[in-house]
Amino acid sequence: MSAADAADPMDPAGRGRRELLRMSLSAWPSSLAGVALMALVVAASFLAFASSRAIWLWAVACLLTYGAHALMLLVMQRRRTGGLTPALARANLFLGATGGSLWGSLTWVVPTEPPSLPLMAALACGVQLLGTARSPSSMAMLRAIGLPGVVLASAGLVWHAQLPLAGATAFVLMLMIVRHGRQVRLGLIESIEQRHRVEALSEEVQRQQARLLAAERDQAVLNERQRLLRDMHDGLGASLVSALKMIELGQLTLDEAASVLHECLDDLRLVIDSLEPIEHNLVTLLATLRYRLGGRLDRAGIAIEWSMNEIPVLAWMNAPEALEVLRIVQEALTNVLKHSRARRVRVTLGLGVRTGGETGESVCLTIEDNGMGFKDESRSGRGLKHMRHRAQLIGATLEITASEGTRVDLRLPLQR
Repeated sequence: MSAADAADPMDPAGRGRRELLRMSLSAWPSSLAGVALMALVVAASFLAFASSRAIWLWAVACLLTYGAHALMLLVMQRRRTGGLTPALARANLFLGATGGSLWGSLTWVVPTEPPSLPLMAALACGVQLLGTARSPSSMAMLRAIGLPGVVLASAGLVWHAQLPLAGATAFVLMLMIVRHGRQVRLGLIESIEQRHRVEALSEEVQRQQARLLAAERDQAVLNERQRLLRDMHDGLGASLVSALKMIELGQLTLDEAASVLHECLDDLRLVIDSLEPIEHNLVTLLATLRYRLGGRLDRAGIAIEWSMNEIPVLAWMNAPEALEVLRIVQEALTNVLKHSRARRVRVTLGLGVRTGGETGESVCLTIEDNGMGFKDESRSGRGLKHMRHRAQLIGATLEITASEGTRVDLRLPLQR
């Protein structure tokens, strides 16, 4: 098992290596405890075969080394340095090399008879080296632990145990373990760096999305402002300018001027009502219009009947579409007030069937009066043309019949 990590002075301080260092430092208690316990188990196993003072000394040296290593890292954590200083890094590498040397020296410590004991010592060194290779320690720590262990263990088999073939085999196998450890670290660093690149890319995408949403909101606000300015200019503004000009020329009486001002005020209220958060609810929208125009109809002696049936929510109806619907209904009711000589008007809302060859349901809004009607739509002014144009803008159909009274049918699609 590996001891704690060290900063490699020759290694670039990349993000992946820094995170690998943090991983190693966070795992040092279990790492050092595991390797110390392994040293005790190995020492006890060899002492069961042959009582040797050298094995006892080896076990004590291992425990002292790992104890010093743990004490150093514990002090570093309590000081909250956040990493290894250069001095601590050198001490860390030294203690790692000491631990690796102790494991490599095990082939020199155990008796040479029977020959299986040095081979078992080399095997124990290889297991410890494999644990180091699999742990999240730095390349410098892997070299500090592995190279002394490889050299001493293979040399002990060759010169102390007189097993040259076993020594050469152990040298090759342990070098392969070190190489495996290097590949493991490179893979860990690459995966960490890839994860950070993905996180950075994700954060950049989120920032771009936030900027795009902000730009869309700004554009929506700008479009709505321009729409309101256009509506105010073309509707309310044009009416006021025309009325003012006619008043200056003496072409309007006081009652006529008051009527024009009432119409302008109604138009302003329509714009305001269309901006209310109605949640795409046409019934609420028409209830607001009834409140606005009900008084004028009552004063004109026209009884108004409202029949509002349950209809689906029109998800496509936002402020611009709501204003067009309100203006169509307002124009129809204004025509009733001005031209129809009606005594009663009925406004009905419910589900209907599409016309014009289309199939499926629609929301049908009907305004019907019992007035005089008209015979020639071409002579009825621009109001009806404007109503048809507004219906076309929102994808609706408008039918106007005028035989006995006038009937206006506005059919709104359920979906657009």
